[in-house]
Amino acid sequence: MIPKIFRGQKLSGLMVYLLGEGEHNEHRHRHVVAGSPSVMQAEWLRDFDGPQDKRASRDAAIAIAHEMDLPRQLHGTQARMRAKVGSGVGGRGPGTDVVVPAAKGEKGVMRNAPVWHCVIALNPGEELSDEKWGELANEFMTRMGFNGSADGSVEPARWAAVRHGRSGEDGEGQDHIHIAASLIREDGSKVSTYDYGPGKRKGDRLRAQDVAGELEREFGLKVLPSRGEGGGHSGNSRAEIERAARIGAPETERERLRRVVRAAATATDTEADFVRALREAGVSVAPRWAAGGQTEAAGYKVRWRRDGGEVGPWVGGGKLDHDLTLTALREQQWADSPEARAEAATAWRGGQSQRSDARRSGPDLEDPQVWRAAAAEIGEWRRTLEAVPAGDRAQWAWAAGQASGVFAAFSEALEGDRPGVFAAAAKELARSAQVQYASQRYQPRASGRATFGGGTRTGLGAAAAILFDEAIRPGGARMRRAGSGEATELAALALALLLALLVLAIAIAAQIATAHRARGQVLRAVVVDQSLRGLDPVRRAWDADLQNRGFRWDRDTADVFTAAAGRRVSKVLGESTDTTTAAATVSQAEQLLGADRVREITEAADALVARVSEAPAWPALLARLAELESEGRDAIEDLTTVVAARELSTADDMAAVLSWRIENMLDTTAPTPEHEPEPAAPAPEPERRPRPDMSRAKASAQGPLTPPEARQRPRRLNRPFFSELSEQDRALVRTRAVAAAGSADSDIAPRTWDDDRLGGELLHRRAEVTALREELEARRVGGPQVAQVRADNEALAVQARMIAAAKKAAAYAEQLEAEQSAREQEQDRIERERAATAAWNVRARGRLDSRFAELDAEIDEHADAVEQARYAADVAADATGVAPEEWAEMLHNAAPAQCQRRMREAEQLDEAALREDATMLRSLERDLKKIEAEQTRRGRMTAAQRAQSVRDARTQQGPARTQSDFDIAEFMGLQRPQPGTGMSPEESANRYGDTVAPEPDKPTPPRNPERSGGFEQHHAPPPPHHDPGRDQGQGRGR
Repeated sequence: MIPKIFRGQKLSGLMVYLLGEGEHNEHRHRHVVAGSPSVMQAEWLRDFDGPQDKRASRDAAIAIAHEMDLPRQLHGTQARMRAKVGSGVGGRGPGTDVVVPAAKGEKGVMRNAPVWHCVIALNPGEELSDEKWGELANEFMTRMGFNGSADGSVEPARWAAVRHGRSGEDGEGQDHIHIAASLIREDGSKVSTYDYGPGKRKGDRLRAQDVAGELEREFGLKVLPSRGEGGGHSGNSRAEIERAARIGAPETERERLRRVVRAAATATDTEADFVRALREAGVSVAPRWAAGGQTEAAGYKVRWRRDGGEVGPWVGGGKLDHDLTLTALREQQWADSPEARAEAATAWRGGQSQRSDARRSGPDLEDPQVWRAAAAEIGEWRRTLEAVPAGDRAQWAWAAGQASGVFAAFSEALEGDRPGVFAAAAKELARSAQVQYASQRYQPRASGRATFGGGTRTGLGAAAAILFDEAIRPGGARMRRAGSGEATELAALALALLLALLVLAIAIAAQIATAHRARGQVLRAVVVDQSLRGLDPVRRAWDADLQNRGFRWDRDTADVFTAAAGRRVSKVLGESTDTTTAAATVSQAEQLLGADRVREITEAADALVARVSEAPAWPALLARLAELESEGRDAIEDLTTVVAARELSTADDMAAVLSWRIENMLDTTAPTPEHEPEPAAPAPEPERRPRPDMSRAKASAQGPLTPPEARQRPRRLNRPFFSELSEQDRALVRTRAVAAAGSADSDIAPRTWDDDRLGGELLHRRAEVTALREELEARRVGGPQVAQVRADNEALAVQARMIAAAKKAAAYAEQLEAEQSAREQEQDRIERERAATAAWNVRARGRLDSRFAELDAEIDEHADAVEQARYAADVAADATGVAPEEWAEMLHNAAPAQCQRRMREAEQLDEAALREDATMLRSLERDLKKIEAEQTRRGRMTAAQRAQSVRDARTQQGPARTQSDFDIAEFMGLQRPQPGTGMSPEESANRYGDTVAPEPDKPTPPRNPERSGGFEQHHAPPPPHHDPGRDQGQGRGR
């Protein structure tokens, strides 16, 4: 329901317009539906239709206007207002002599405007009967203060409500009424159009919006999103809509400005940077200077630039959203100080700075420090939001604004001028960020949480800055190509971190929806959830892309490690000018091992990986295998081990990938016996070992593994199973697993574990795999989302039945109250008629007295029934547990069609989560198989041999297993294991994404761009002879 208020000077002109046929004969079936008692006379309530009733409707209009204007004429009271210069003199509008109020800061003149005109229109498709319109108009005018007070201390003012039916020449518009009222009360006092009492907003326009929101719920009308459940947005003008349609734009300049300004506000540290960022993004921005000169901005307005020129209207920050005013941004977003305002004044006047020049190149997406800044904020936000009470509307609104800024930056970086799912999410979260009053805004500095990380920024600024600075990067955003499926320029690690950021942003938005639901704002929560569901296909597409690209990390580094393998082969086979050729390498391998053994190794390799011997890097791989064989190892067994480590992708050169795995993943340190054996005489020919069974290795390379049956574990490690995590943390763990899928750093290293830990891990992981497998089997008949929706639907059905009973009780109570009110009104009429009857007319006065006494008896007779009916209705309403203004919304959600829709969506979500968790199960099974293989290997060793093997494996691991300098677990907000959990730092890194911090006195080697294929990875080597078990519980980033 949309109220619009006007002021005017002449009631007669307004009433003639309202009861007339209109400028285009659009006023059909025009009639009065409600009004003051003196206006509701039978001759004035007829239905006027068409030009043929022009004379009659004009006479009635003038008579009604004269009746309403009597108090003003009698007392001579004026209702003056500050108006625009020239308004009220022959002005045009809904009636004549419209007085337009002067804008804030605009020069105006005082004019008498005693006529109050309000248009109330329903939403398209809604319609009310004349009786309902009459009730609504009476309630509206009572709450607006026109009907006086119940105790008679405030006199009423006169008014009339005229219904035209649907607007438009063909009646295709909205059902609406016009209310014409005099601002002069019966006693000559003036109706206040500003102060409506404590706790109520000032001004008739704001008050009318509040009253409309109350009546929407009471009369079962559609509630505007701007009322009660977040804020609305200013509407587009007709010119904006027509211009967007003419040029084929998917949205107006105002809508794009709203998103860009929010993204820039969230992404910047200071007001000055905000101004510069907007200009770099193609937005014209102009300040509104405070009094005293151009020393401090009091507000701002923005306008879009397109093709070198400005288009669309200038829009103030407050017209975009209430939390985008300059005052709100200073309170909630930036560090505000006199120095910051002085720097901002320079920026508002068009000055530049060195920081602005630095921003033009965009962020260094390949620098872990950029992502680490976002990590600190994300982790702080996740912990903070968990502690925020659901009833803290102000803080949740601020959180929604920050999350909206991140999604707006996502939209600018990935969607640009073609808004999609990110823009939709930003829009709905922005609605959730609106509060009714400025005093309700959350102020982070006043709460003792001024900044994150000691900087000047509040909110999710670092995360938004990565995205927004990339969006305004000269030459276009690299991420935009990633969003369209062309992610060739975006490095794999950057895509992984972008995916993690998206998962975290969705998680924060889901928390905001949960808070809405906890406060009873179900509709707002459902709308936010719906916008997040639109992001799920994007997340899954990125996840699939990252999985495909993750396997290329082996290939990206294969050339480097193949070259290293070739250098090592040269030391074994001897330097030769022919070693670079395949024939020479095979010949030297045959000389070292014999032709038959080389042929066996080649056939075994082709059986494991089809046609690997034809790969360009095969000679180097063969040379490395020959080296291992000459050291007393089984080359075929070692090759089988690295093939089974994890699935192989469609790399261009599988031999290069296997060479890299041998160098980095294979423990080439042989177990050391307790006593050195006597050196054996060299055999004339190496012993030929039987070829091992290849079926298990093929299965390992081609599909998931099946672990042995889990047994009852006597104990478990102090960390949760995957099946015990929440759905939100599962998504984060899955994302981290995908991000690390192509890196050997993520592989567990059971050969470095001591016997106690190996046994504990074996028992723990067997139980974990069993628990997840059992859960997945149970979820095949219905997952958690289906169960939740089923419970919600049942609860809604119960509530719907209770609401129906409460509405029936309320209707009965209202019927009795209406009948009682009619008796009381009849008494009032009789009393007035008796007072107007001459004293000498005894018979007439006696008849009136008799009827008055009858009505008095009837009122007393029905009083108890009315009171009991009202009490029963109130009890039934309280029993529903839902506020009456939300009944219509609840009944809508309980409708069978809505229940079925939610169930279908839940089934789809459960199926997708089941597939993702099944993939996680296969990963856990692969890790379990490695641990079981190590347990089996150690079973053939003595205690001393096992201890020596662990020491050698840890020594061998040092230079080979490098760790990424970026802490992805901290970025994703994963909780680290605490000391005493039975996990070494190396395993903490494998399990949760942590890394072991190098000793501070060890220098970090320079970056090597060759290792990343165009994206620099940053590595820090561990110290020599580093014992992972020594630094229990430590991790980088703390």
